[in-house]
Amino acid sequence: MLTEKELAARWQVNPGWLATLRSQRRGPVYRKIGFNVRYRVSDVEAYEDKHAVNTSGTV
Repeated sequence: MLTEKELAARWQVNPGWLATLRSQRRGPVYRKIGFNVRYRVSDVEAYEDKHAVNTSGTV
């Protein structure tokens, strides 16, 4: 499981941006444990794969 800060570091974004994604019901699936937000690595990787941009024209 990744914390919000760990995912923000992985994506090189501000943790506030992840909060915005959550409030808009966008972004990777997350779990709320008490006041803590956690992301499964497999959910993050699935989200990354879903949003990959192919610029080479091949699959």
